[in-house]
Amino acid sequence: MTVGLRAIDLRRRALPVGIAVVIAIGVAIRIVLIATPFTYIPDVFHYDTQAVKALLVGSNPYGHTYVVPSALATVGARNVFAYLPGVVEFLTPFGAVTDVRVGLVVCDVLVATALFSLRGKRSRPVAAVYMLLPTSILFTSWYPNDTLVGMAFLGLSIAANERGHRWVSSALLGAALASSQLVWLIYPFILFPNLKAGKSREAALAILVALALVAPFVILNPAVFLGNTVSFEFSRPVQGLLTPQPFGANVNPTLSGVAMTLLRITVPLPVKGGIALAAMLLFLRRSPTTLKALLNGSLFVIVGIFVLPSDFSWWYLELPLMTLMAWIILVGKPSTEVVPGRESLKHGGVARDHD
Repeated sequence: MTVGLRAIDLRRRALPVGIAVVIAIGVAIRIVLIATPFTYIPDVFHYDTQAVKALLVGSNPYGHTYVVPSALATVGARNVFAYLPGVVEFLTPFGAVTDVRVGLVVCDVLVATALFSLRGKRSRPVAAVYMLLPTSILFTSWYPNDTLVGMAFLGLSIAANERGHRWVSSALLGAALASSQLVWLIYPFILFPNLKAGKSREAALAILVALALVAPFVILNPAVFLGNTVSFEFSRPVQGLLTPQPFGANVNPTLSGVAMTLLRITVPLPVKGGIALAAMLLFLRRSPTTLKALLNGSLFVIVGIFVLPSDFSWWYLELPLMTLMAWIILVGKPSTEVVPGRESLKHGGVARDHD
């Protein structure tokens, strides 16, 4: 009888044919687009490819000299790899044998699988929408979005936490923190509920994993690493709301872009940081439960990407889109009351906080 029950449980955990077909279709579309010659591939592809090659020969991708077509070159970025180490570490096995964007396709599969694994009546359609959403496809194939690496780990962390695997969730969160600066914007909304619930050891594990993945590159040259991954973004020249580019136009609806266009002024970084901090504190106060923290954290990230950067990229919105999708799934599931500071009660085999 026990064996039979385990078999039934395994069948329930297996990926259903329907969602597996949707994921396969999404993968096929992405691979076809990657294989299709296109005149414009942003500089991200060139940086990722060359960073992987540098790492494979034992060279530090931070401070490495990158060769990018002149039409795509960013001023002052010749020796800058602006992404966190988790990106190049994750993409290296793929870049060693094929196109680095195949690694981003894998990230999309992991995100869709994580969304589906949250279960509930909304998990299938939400996972399917993510996998077939035109912007998701575009930002994997023709406009590579390196935030996908952090998104994949963060999505898996949310899924593991929902199933009650707290330590696994924390380790995956650490990998996400080592892979994307945007994950750090949502991190306070994950950290504070954990600390409030007495889960300081899990929080420490996430930081330790992140440090382990980042430390080798920091040790090699701390100043260059921080200059690449932190200072560079805030030192970039501010562009107006609409700026002609070799391949169309750049749209910059950030606070900096609006201020430059309408007032001809540059917003100082302390001012932008103060606005973002005030918004974070406001959203944190409105996040008494894990579910509300997920929602308000997603909304804060959206605010942050319009306030903090000097320039704007539309793929910044993919991470808050994924976390909002996770919230949509979870908010539609039955939940149980929870005593603050204690473990969530079980409902249907999944640990939940009441919302």
